[in-house]
Amino acid sequence: MFSDLNRTARTTSKSLNILYNHRDLLSQVALTVAERIDVFKRFVDKDRISLPLRSPKLFTLGAVYDGTLALLETVETGDYDVKLAQALEFWEAVAANVPEWGRVASGDLKPVELRQEHINSHAVVLWALGAMGRTLISEHPTDWTSRLSALKGIDWRRTNREWQGIAMSGADVVNRRQSRMDTSSFLKRKLGLTLTPAEERSLRGANQLITDLKALIANE
Repeated sequence: MFSDLNRTARTTSKSLNILYNHRDLLSQVALTVAERIDVFKRFVDKDRISLPLRSPKLFTLGAVYDGTLALLETVETGDYDVKLAQALEFWEAVAANVPEWGRVASGDLKPVELRQEHINSHAVVLWALGAMGRTLISEHPTDWTSRLSALKGIDWRRTNREWQGIAMSGADVVNRRQSRMDTSSFLKRKLGLTLTPAEERSLRGANQLITDLKALIANE
């Protein structure tokens, strides 16, 4: 049995690892979020690490996990219930303030259309939302839910040049560590949150890239 298992072993996807890892409390929180938040419950793929072009889903379980990790950082036995409640409240409030998610949930927009035209179902944005949420709750513990309404004013379309150098490079959505950090800083700025000097410098660099891009287009 040992020989057969090791000879035929194959690496499982991150989403599957989360789905069946009953020992990791953060995995359990992420899975519960995916099963209770309406838009996640209906549109999270629990098997794949990335979505096929024509997938009827919006998110992967791995992306929900990463966003929840960025929000909570850690989950211990003693604070499991508190952290779970916080994650559920946060993602429910986010979902209520991202109109495109609501349009998919109501059937007015197909998941494949949202993924092709917007970036707000991608892993980089879910992580950034979670990281932004951690700062938001820390700075505004009593009214953070109402402040999330500012998300409605964000232009999530791929054609929005604000994303260049932050969450996008050309036509591609980028999920590198720096892209996640810059996207989080971008969202913090949109919500009027405090940025660290390092976050400010990084965003200035991204903004300079946008300026250079506009100048290049204007000269063509």
